[in-house]
Amino acid sequence: MRTVRRAFLLGLMLFVHFLILTACQSGGTEEDSGVVEGRTDSTAVTVHGVSYTETVLSEEELGPWSRENSLNDEAGSRPGIIVSPYYTMTANGTEIPVFAERTANGIHNLAYIEVSDVSDDGSFVLDVEIGTHTERKNPVVLPESSGVAAAVNGKTTTARITSYGSYTFTYDKGLGNNGAELPLTVMVKPPELSEYTNYQTREITPGTYPLGELSLSKPGSLYYFKKGVYEIDCIEITTGNVIVYFEPGTLLVAKPLTYDENGAPMAQHVISSYGQFGVKILGHAAIDLSYRPRTNVIFSFTRMSLLEFGGFNVINSNNWTCCFTGCEDVIIRDLALIGYKTYSDGVMLSDCKNVTVDGCFVRTGDDALEVKSTSDGTVRTENILFQNNAVWTDKGIAYGCVYESNHSQSGVTWKNNSVGYALANWSQHLGCATISINGSDPTVEDYDMHFEDLEIYYSRCPVITLVMHNGGNIHDIHFKDIRAKEVYLNSAVSKSYIDIWIKNEDGGALSDFKLNDLYFDGISYNETTLTAENADTEIRFSVPAEYPVDRTVLHINTM
Repeated sequence: MRTVRRAFLLGLMLFVHFLILTACQSGGTEEDSGVVEGRTDSTAVTVHGVSYTETVLSEEELGPWSRENSLNDEAGSRPGIIVSPYYTMTANGTEIPVFAERTANGIHNLAYIEVSDVSDDGSFVLDVEIGTHTERKNPVVLPESSGVAAAVNGKTTTARITSYGSYTFTYDKGLGNNGAELPLTVMVKPPELSEYTNYQTREITPGTYPLGELSLSKPGSLYYFKKGVYEIDCIEITTGNVIVYFEPGTLLVAKPLTYDENGAPMAQHVISSYGQFGVKILGHAAIDLSYRPRTNVIFSFTRMSLLEFGGFNVINSNNWTCCFTGCEDVIIRDLALIGYKTYSDGVMLSDCKNVTVDGCFVRTGDDALEVKSTSDGTVRTENILFQNNAVWTDKGIAYGCVYESNHSQSGVTWKNNSVGYALANWSQHLGCATISINGSDPTVEDYDMHFEDLEIYYSRCPVITLVMHNGGNIHDIHFKDIRAKEVYLNSAVSKSYIDIWIKNEDGGALSDFKLNDLYFDGISYNETTLTAENADTEIRFSVPAEYPVDRTVLHINTM
């Protein structure tokens, strides 16, 4: 699909001068974009950085701003995104804007680069130069499997990137420093299409839009949001066969603008749609939720089919961020989700089928990329793929099937993903790869789940956890080629790098818990490789005394 998108874009760029201007702008000016020689075959690539805001804080303001990262339900008083005081950047000589956003463990920096005019096989060379506000050392680019190496000379870092993806630059690891402070994530992606044939373009300009003023209701429309700043209650998509496109440089600031007679905000979701077919929501825009008190989930898509959602930088969600319930045939891609608030799960799929989540970077105040079952089960979870994603976790789980379990789930694969830093260690259920089932209905099953090719750079929680809270049936779970470089457990919480918990929180019958056929192939951590010989000590069961542990359900390196 991406190859088709790029080919279509190239054709439009040859024949439509307007698209050249819209697809190649950087920071809102034509002068900021440029065609540069970037590949060894001397074929030009087009490089430009997305500019979301010009907000700059003084040194006196920066401290209070950086500490406003512990709110739960409350609205903040400061913007969530500012021009980074810590980094500058160029790519192939073109200036790239860098922004700072808050997390539960300090500031995370972000740059979003669009690269087009690549070769037919998708290859390109992007030479980046990063300036740092102080001298930093020991650069590491995550995921390490990307093969991107960085070099430092004083306050200048250089690196070469040759493919689309997310690349996080970390520094200063060693001598008691884990390297997680003040990272920079660089998203390298193709531009989004901004024109489609057979769609009527309806332009929307920056401004203030209370509840009801952004109800997108005409099928066959391309709703084209011009770059700039919008203050909004919400965007409601009430029709199918529609495209919602945001120009690079669009900033949506979600604020409570409309109140009921009791003074409560009336808007619930920020972007929502229910029961529609053929909706695309695209564009390299930022969405700042820092001023919004908790109402409902942020992006709510329910009973949708043929849905595409991609390209956004979402800042400081105050509830489940990207929530898809009972949806079918969905593509979610190229998101950068950064925030700190509790319950701000990243991408959550509840009772969905035929979904791909691809190429996202997620660092939120809760779980990152997950499936769960919260609905009436009209759609059953199956054929779900999370691939090429990178997450950091400050408070929650990285990847998994997480807790809520109204109905059985199967056919889910997490493949070729990474964990940069998993910093949460406050609870037994946490893990980098996790199956967690509520089990209030003991007949519910989680099975045919696959975690494959997972790179973990640094973790304070177990590599793998399976947790059964009140019952249920977990079987045929596959963990394959999981590599954790450094794991430091909180011994007061977790006793093993692979933990299996039978909790029985409601005190029900132990026969409500069924556990069968767990596969562990190619698992390593802290230079230890899991084998059949050491599995008895490396895999820990924490169960009620009366629960009969059957270790024959464990299959070690048998595939």
